[in-house]
Amino acid sequence: MGIGRKSAAAANVAPAYQRVPNINLLRPRSAKKQLTSIGRYSLLLALLSGLGLVFMLYQQTAASGEKMLLSAQLSGMRSQIDSAKAQKGEAVRLQTEIERLELGTKDYQKLASFNGWSGFLAEVQQKSSSAGVALTAMKQKAGGIVVSGWSPSPKEALAFHESVAQAAGVAQCALSSLSKSPGEARFSFTLDVSFKGQGGR
Repeated sequence: MGIGRKSAAAANVAPAYQRVPNINLLRPRSAKKQLTSIGRYSLLLALLSGLGLVFMLYQQTAASGEKMLLSAQLSGMRSQIDSAKAQKGEAVRLQTEIERLELGTKDYQKLASFNGWSGFLAEVQQKSSSAGVALTAMKQKAGGIVVSGWSPSPKEALAFHESVAQAAGVAQCALSSLSKSPGEARFSFTLDVSFKGQGGR
């Protein structure tokens, strides 16, 4: 009896491979397929890393180019400032020369019409050009003239004053005023010139 029962129980138990519907589902993928998947992921990661590196290099290059451009612009501006400083004195001299021609001509012609004044006034004009000043007015006074003008600095005005004082026929030449013009990079001056003898000239 015992042997018959064991045989019946064994008959009712199916083999292990028959109890699993599809044993292939539990089998691992082939090594070739696994390597293919790993290769794809590695390639994708490499591409992403490469793109990130290219983007970083692009940013660095753009920033470097911008810095170089700004540096060049600043260098150009500094050069312009230095050039403007160097040309400042020349610009003032040209400006005073223009004003001498525009404003000094009328007074010169008026005073030159008096007998004996033409030579001295021409000498004053020549001395003003040599000293680098501009004459804006020359007015007659008793026994002499009053000369007004612009100077780039006190140095030119003093040089002009000394040259006029040494002119022939001048008894006295006083620098009666010398002051900086408000808001301008130049100085205004006035010379009080007295001639020798009554009437001087």
